[in-house]
Amino acid sequence: MRARRAGCNVDMKPSQIKQSLALHDSGVQSISYAAGEGIVRVRVDLCNYAQPGYREGEPELVPGTLEFTGVSRVEAKPELASFAWAEDQLDGEILEVKPLPAPAPTEDGVELVIHTMDYRTRARDILLLRIFGGEVKWTADA
Repeated sequence: MRARRAGCNVDMKPSQIKQSLALHDSGVQSISYAAGEGIVRVRVDLCNYAQPGYREGEPELVPGTLEFTGVSRVEAKPELASFAWAEDQLDGEILEVKPLPAPAPTEDGVELVIHTMDYRTRARDILLLRIFGGEVKWTADA
């Protein structure tokens, strides 16, 4: 399943993200995990120009949210709690998206490799974020 345009809403399994959206080089503004609700939200500036069906004259970047629901577990190295996401203080860039083999039929997964930059301390890091289970939806901001 391919997203026709980045401005469209797209529903998929986590392992289908790479086939549905071109996320490489997209900016990451924040990541939040509500473990009790099983929800992960990744605020992204999607590189619209890299999407299938992109037409000249459309916005090159499309802000929106990747919302993972029904999440059974999250693995992050370093830990997500170690990142204080804030505008003009900390952000990231998606370097790679990897589908993960499902250890169980309900645990479809994806790994996001994200380069982070903390502008306050000038610290750079690589975040390996693995998300398992449920569904994911891309929603562009209105």
